[in-house]
Amino acid sequence: MQNENQTASSEKSEQMKYFTNVGRIAFILFMGLSIFFISGFVVIKVGISNRAKQRVPNLIGKLYLDVHNLLAETGYKVELERIHTTNYPF
Repeated sequence: MQNENQTASSEKSEQMKYFTNVGRIAFILFMGLSIFFISGFVVIKVGISNRAKQRVPNLIGKLYLDVHNLLAETGYKVELERIHTTNYPF
């Protein structure tokens, strides 16, 4: 009877050691992935938010040549989009 109890308790202790090791591995993986995703989010957030924010004036209806050089000097990519309107002559 006592031998059976020792065998059962040793099996339970072996199972507990297994689950303890699996739990440790799962915890380490969880913490590693958490640190990876949080640091990735912080790096992306800082990289995006550090750009200088500039207000672009309304350029609709102004001559392209008047504002092209000013925008190009400030670092904007200048594109021409033609819109036909009756308010302004060609």
